Amino acid sequence: MIMANPTPKPIPFMIVNAFTDSFSGGNPAAIVFLQEDLSTEVLQSISTNFNQPIITFILPPSNSVADGAEHEQEFEQESPSERTFHVRWFTATTEAPVCGHGSLAAAGAIFSAELVPPSVQTLHFQGVQHGQNISARKVEDKIEVSLANTPVEALPEEEAEKMKAIVRKGLGKDDAKVHFVGKGMSGFPWDRYLIAEIDADDDLANCKINHNEFIETGYIVNVITSASKDPNVAFLSRMFAPAAGLLEDPVCGSAHTMSVPYWDAKHQHNGATMQAKQVSPRGGDLTVCLQREAGKVTLQGEVRVTMKGEIYL
Repeated sequence: MIMANPTPKPIPFMIVNAFTDSFSGGNPAAIVFLQEDLSTEVLQSISTNFNQPIITFILPPSNSVADGAEHEQEFEQESPSERTFHVRWFTATTEAPVCGHGSLAAAGAIFSAELVPPSVQTLHFQGVQHGQNISARKVEDKIEVSLANTPVEALPEEEAEKMKAIVRKGLGKDDAKVHFVGKGMSGFPWDRYLIAEIDADDDLANCKINHNEFIETGYIVNVITSASKDPNVAFLSRMFAPAAGLLEDPVCGSAHTMSVPYWDAKHQHNGATMQAKQVSPRGGDLTVCLQREAGKVTLQGEVRVTMKGEIYL
């Protein structure tokens, strides 16, 4: 006698585009609301099947999904306007230590689905694996996320020249003017982030990208930025992470933890709000601000829910 498999318990998910109000713009994220503990292997399998730039897993109230490490998620409000969630972020190929756009999208999903009381205006996303904390709140019709500020240091001259040559190959422009190359200073994971400024005349948006060339930098995340010729936009950027299985991130929140303080200093904005644009093929718009004394960078953007469904394992 053949026994039928028990009906799998559905796992709800949403696809949310961050930093846009467009169906086909911004950066998509799959937001998965776990109902029970799942292993890293299962979470990675789900993520590979989604094949989105990031998959944010919202963990159940009590879990041990971090390979045996116990984590108690408290849903008690720190105040009537706050709620904390533990999360894990994955790409299609690996677990990510932090994700800005995945957190902004998760906040949009939670608020749009009314999964918290109306009094809750601020959400805290606590990364399980690496302890990264991202806060998100409603700001009129947008979501604002707050991430740790990441100061940038220039690379030594010899390494900088090597990186400049790789950046030119990656951008498909042998004559690109690379004005600066640096890296994050705040330890893991920011020391795996490279930032390079090119000239505005090099037209970052229309470069013919050779994505895999960026593997040669040895950095996981490669942020390329330039000044904008639009007087209403402070700077442009693109982000490439082929070593992590992500050829290009359409709109990268964590990359702006470096680019915002970099351009704030360069433009002498002293913490004034700036408009930024990520000029990937999908593109996205951000309102950004350096809060130096708090050690934070804030990123505001619109969100668009594009899909809802259930996973059956």
